[in-house]
Amino acid sequence: MIEYDFYQSPKLSEAEETKYHIRPVGRSVITSENIADRMQRQCTISKPDVVLALSALSRALVEVLNFGHTVRLDGIGSFRVVLEGSVEKRGRGLKLVNGGVRNICFRPDPKLLNAVRQTKLERSVTRGNHSKTYTKEELMALLDHYFQEHETLTPRDFCDTACMAKATGTRTLKTLREAGVIKNIGTARLHLYVKGNK
Repeated sequence: MIEYDFYQSPKLSEAEETKYHIRPVGRSVITSENIADRMQRQCTISKPDVVLALSALSRALVEVLNFGHTVRLDGIGSFRVVLEGSVEKRGRGLKLVNGGVRNICFRPDPKLLNAVRQTKLERSVTRGNHSKTYTKEELMALLDHYFQEHETLTPRDFCDTACMAKATGTRTLKTLREAGVIKNIGTARLHLYVKGNK
């Protein structure tokens, strides 16, 4: 069973309709040690062997992903690298500028996804930790005050200043960027914002 709660989606205008989305609550971070304990109970492999196997799997993934291969693990899913960089014309050819690995994309195995989809959802009795909500004017005032004392804004700074969860802060920053309130002068992976023109 997955416990969930309702969260208000960020909006920049009072005229916008209030929308909500759901997120799991009470989520814990399950470590390799926890997974090893669970696997030990389900098979004859000892916990130390499971830990070693997981470590070897991580190294093997790095080895093959470094060659651009796609890794498909039956019952788990597939992994592939996502690249980034700018392409510039140089004479009659093309040149890659600031190229690199942007992310590793994971696609779950259909059997794994279908098994998890059988899980029932139930609204949490204790309710989740909701991010603070702002009107458009309050959000603009908060940013104005921040930029009076700082030249740049990181996603973490924004979440700490606005008392928002990471997911809510990310969505709010995206909305602010699209509205021209802030401008990203960083990279696609490492966002660094300055005050926009609006």
